Amino acid sequence: MKKILLTIISALTFCGAHSQWLNQTVPFGYNGYINDIQVVDAMTVWGNPFDGTTGATTPYTRDFVRTTDGGNTWTLATMNGTPAGNLVSNIWPIDADTCYAA
Repeated sequence: MKKILLTIISALTFCGAHSQWLNQTVPFGYNGYINDIQVVDAMTVWGNPFDGTTGATTPYTRDFVRTTDGGNTWTLATMNGTPAGNLVSNIWPIDADTCYAA
């Protein structure tokens, strides 16, 4: 009986703890989508966008998007110091100010 009661309580708890998706506008400046997105914490998310308008064989960019306020505002920036022709395909953020890229 204890196992059945525990199972029912666990199932009800799980069903009530679902998340909701929120649509957010990310300012790409082009018709793109996020290729790689990584969450640091509840406030900080980094993303690597693809540019769907290039018409090139690879839509990779040197751009990244980031929010530090839980998604209320997003900023788009381009990584500096990367050699010409090198594009970003994956990101690994450490915190709100540091992110590694490949």
